[in-house]
Amino acid sequence: MNVVRTADNIEHFGMPSNADGPAGYPQVRVLAMAETGTRSLQGVAVGTLAEGEQTLARTVWARAGAGDVVVGDRNFLSYEDLAAIIAAGAHAVLRVKAGVDLPVLKVLADGSYRSRIADPAASRRIRRRMAKVPAAQIPGIPVRVIEYTVESEPDAHGEVEVSDLFCLVTTLTDPDAYPMVDFPDLYHDRWRIETAIGDVETRLRGGAEVVLRSQKPDLVRQEVYGLLCVYQAIRALIVAGAEHAGLDPDRISFTRAREAAARHVSDDAAFSP
Repeated sequence: MNVVRTADNIEHFGMPSNADGPAGYPQVRVLAMAETGTRSLQGVAVGTLAEGEQTLARTVWARAGAGDVVVGDRNFLSYEDLAAIIAAGAHAVLRVKAGVDLPVLKVLADGSYRSRIADPAASRRIRRRMAKVPAAQIPGIPVRVIEYTVESEPDAHGEVEVSDLFCLVTTLTDPDAYPMVDFPDLYHDRWRIETAIGDVETRLRGGAEVVLRSQKPDLVRQEVYGLLCVYQAIRALIVAGAEHAGLDPDRISFTRAREAAARHVSDDAAFSP
């Protein structure tokens, strides 16, 4: 999110740059983990531009609960991330980026296969001692690899388009308990967080071009958390209303819930700035 251009904010948060140097506004980086069914926030990290998404995410994984399934895009697949998710008692379904070493250790009946995400420190130690090591002997986290493509609906000529290959790594390794056919829909549900981001950026903040007004870093963080608290309260209202009416929370408009809440705030002066 863009924040107002002050010396303190520039020094603390940093600014994006282009070929000519720093440009635009200083920016605060916000990373969130949300529940797919309700889009309510489960954990949030607020940082600077110098702090990458992966660094911030490792402070959030602990918010996952035992038995939860953490679904993430290709930015979050690493030995460290998987270890942190497992330590929280949760499972992972993460997309694989190009260049990740995934040796085929055992092909399963459904076409998925067992592999491992190598421990980089152990890999370096072993390779310093031995010129060539079989992949199965390198320590790591056991995973199952699932690959699939997606076809579009047929066009007027009956032709379909096939997507690029999707490759997922999961700690749900039992193919009988967790059928391969369920994973495309599960990964697709990750896109619900984009709606949550849109609700915060557009329907609460007023659009990506709106600049947070706080002039000092601590107040910027306070402003971000205030915005997220309002978002979370509206989501809680939506879930309560959905339960009362026997509806799926997806059926209730965030915008209409926000407007309904605003109509009941009768005296703005009752709230401290």
